[in-house]
Amino acid sequence: IHSLEVVDYKFPHLSIRFKVSSGTYIRTLFSECANHLGTIGSLVSLEREAVGHHNVKDSIGESDWPSNSDWDYLGHGLSPEKTLIYPKVHFAPKETKLVMNGVQLKKDRALDIEDSSGDTFWAYGDSGQLLGLIKIIDGEWRIQVNFS
Repeated sequence: IHSLEVVDYKFPHLSIRFKVSSGTYIRTLFSECANHLGTIGSLVSLEREAVGHHNVKDSIGESDWPSNSDWDYLGHGLSPEKTLIYPKVHFAPKETKLVMNGVQLKKDRALDIEDSSGDTFWAYGDSGQLLGLIKIIDGEWRIQVNFS
């Protein structure tokens, strides 16, 4: 438990905000709080305000929802690389075309690797365009999700 905040209390209702690590069972935590207070309780509602670096405050309001299925996510939401946090790898023009076509490349064909500690990266082309999600498997770059 990182933090606990009493948001509101009007007998018999108690509103609590918890900031917890992954895997915490809020319903169990609520029950333990009631036991600690020497009472019983029912969890009336549960709202997840944040998951990882995403927060409900950053969501698109219902009035701003697109009205048709053909909408630009960049104008209404987060780009993929802001949603899934992975380091970046950049490719030169020749390799950009190969990656766009799904060709596997040796690891040393990358122009620049932001952080080589992991195995999954956002792939960027020579003009800065997002190519997709790429992974190092057996010493080779293999495209996992291709945006081109």
